[in-house]
Amino acid sequence: MLFHALSRRHILGLALAACLAAFTHVASAQHYKPEPGPFKTESVDLVLTADDVPARGESARDIPIKVRYPLAANGPLPLVVFSHGMGGSSNAFPELSDHLASHGYVVILPTHSDSVKLRREKGEDAGREILGNPAAYVRNVKPFERVDDVKRILDAIPTLEQKIFPDAKATISREAIAMAGHSAGAMTTQIAFGVKARTRLLGGVQSVADPRIKAAVVISGQGLKTRLFTKDSWSDLDKPMLVITGSEDKARAGNDTPESRRHPFEYAPATKGEPHTYLLWIEGATHGSYSGKSAATLLGEKPDDPAMVAAATTSATLAFLDAYVKLAPNSDEANAARRYLLGDSISTASNKKASIQSK
Repeated sequence: MLFHALSRRHILGLALAACLAAFTHVASAQHYKPEPGPFKTESVDLVLTADDVPARGESARDIPIKVRYPLAANGPLPLVVFSHGMGGSSNAFPELSDHLASHGYVVILPTHSDSVKLRREKGEDAGREILGNPAAYVRNVKPFERVDDVKRILDAIPTLEQKIFPDAKATISREAIAMAGHSAGAMTTQIAFGVKARTRLLGGVQSVADPRIKAAVVISGQGLKTRLFTKDSWSDLDKPMLVITGSEDKARAGNDTPESRRHPFEYAPATKGEPHTYLLWIEGATHGSYSGKSAATLLGEKPDDPAMVAAATTSATLAFLDAYVKLAPNSDEANAARRYLLGDSISTASNKKASIQSK
C-alpha cells in the first residue's frame, strides 16, 4: 500500500514538474528583440526635389519623405525604404519604423502622390473621397510612379547622408538595402523588388526592379486577384522575401482575399539550399492591424488582439532584416535570427495565433 501511495505521489510530482516546466516555457517565450534597441532615435521630414536627385520615369515631382534613424551610430547603416498604403503618408507604421531605427536601421518613408495628406495640402477633399468610395480612389494609386519614387530615393542616398549625418560619423550602406510596404505599399515593394508586372492592361509581365534592393517585406500584399500579376510574376525571384498576412485580411478597396495575399509566398520558387522565403500567417489579423489598434480603428476594423498582430509583425520583420540585410550572413546573430524564423518561438509567444512557413 505504501509503495503504491509513494508511486502515485512520485507520479503526481513528476506531472506537476512537467506542468511547471511547460508553463515556464510559455511564460518565458518572447518575440525576437521585443525591447527597443541600443540607439536613441530621431526623425526628420525632408523633401526630395529635382535639384536633389533627377526625375525618373513617371516620377518628376517633389517627394516628401520622413527619415527615422539611430543617433550616435557609426559606420554604414542598413537602409529600409517603407512604402505606405493607399492614401497614407510617411507617418505610416511609426512604431515599427522607430523600432527598426533603435536597432541600427535607417528607415525612409516616402509620401506618394495618392496620399490624402498630400492632396489635402493641395486643397482637395481627398479624405471624404477615400472614405466614401475607396474602390474608386484606387485610380489615384500609380504603381510605377511609386516605384520611381523609390528609385529616386536610392539615387539620393549621398544627398541624404549629408543632411542626416553632417558630421560624417555614420553613412548609409549601398549594399544592405531592403524595402517594405503595406497594402498598396506592398504592391510597390513587390514591383521594385523584382516581381514582374503588367505594364499594359493586356500585355505580358516584365520586371522594372531596382537591383539595389536585396530583400523585401510584403505586408498585406497582392496576388492573382490583382490585374498587374500573373502566375509567372514571382517565377524569377531569388532573393529573400517575407510575406505577412492573416485570416481577416480584407480591404474595402481591391479584390484580394486572405488566400490571395498568400500568393507572393506560394508562387515564389522554392529556395535552393537553406530557405529564405517566408510567410507569416496571423489568425485574426485584419488589413489595418499590422501596425496596431489605431490604424485598424481608422479603417473601421475590430481585430481581437491588435497588439499581438503588431508584435508578431514587428518581431518577424526585425528578425528577417537582421538575418538577410544587416548582419554578416554567417555570424552568430544572423544565425540566431534565422533560427527564430525557422522555429516555433513566434507561435508560442503569440499563443499559437501566428506561425511562419518557409521554403
